[in-house]
Amino acid sequence: MGSSIESVAVDSDLLPFDPGMVALIQLMESRRSPLDNLRDLEDAVSYGWLLTTTQIEKLLGVKPRGEQFDRQGFLFTRQGKAGREAQWSITKITRGLRSVEIE
Repeated sequence: MGSSIESVAVDSDLLPFDPGMVALIQLMESRRSPLDNLRDLEDAVSYGWLLTTTQIEKLLGVKPRGEQFDRQGFLFTRQGKAGREAQWSITKITRGLRSVEIE
């Protein structure tokens, strides 16, 4: 289910590109689609993983607060602590959503 792209070390001497082109290719490969974060949340739901506050903040761009909150179609519920950080369970919100068929 994961959509992460694995980085591959490239010896620039073996390529017919200049170093600037190699750096640009590496930069393009390192970028993630905004949808990758949602796919990561889908994986957490599927596997029942608990994520820390820091992990959720990296995926959503907002720091979770309170006992429960929802964002981008997911419900996050505080489940205690892992060390100094809160852990959160994640549920996908499906009520009120319509399915759209693409032809």
